[in-house]
Amino acid sequence: MLRCRHRVGGVGERDVPAGRRTEDQPLDRLEARGPLRRTPDPADRRNRVVALTDAGRDLLGECRACVRALEEELLGPGERDVLIPALERLTTPGQGRASG
Repeated sequence: MLRCRHRVGGVGERDVPAGRRTEDQPLDRLEARGPLRRTPDPADRRNRVVALTDAGRDLLGECRACVRALEEELLGPGERDVLIPALERLTTPGQGRASG
């Protein structure tokens, strides 16, 4: 969730999976703890823009460092260089291989 908001620099709540009313609890908790903020969307009064705060960017950096350490611990030499780009292609719309 943090990574998505960091990558685009702020998105509307309705544009991300956690933006639905029934799924707002994670956003509420993150906002209360400080990593993100929600502000009114100037283009749509019914929506709020979700963006990372400085604390959220710091937390994201810490999480990335932990993930990197786990990857290095669990994956053998060269495996990360193959696995991570493949996973990124699979999870990025329009980047997977076309079946044919």
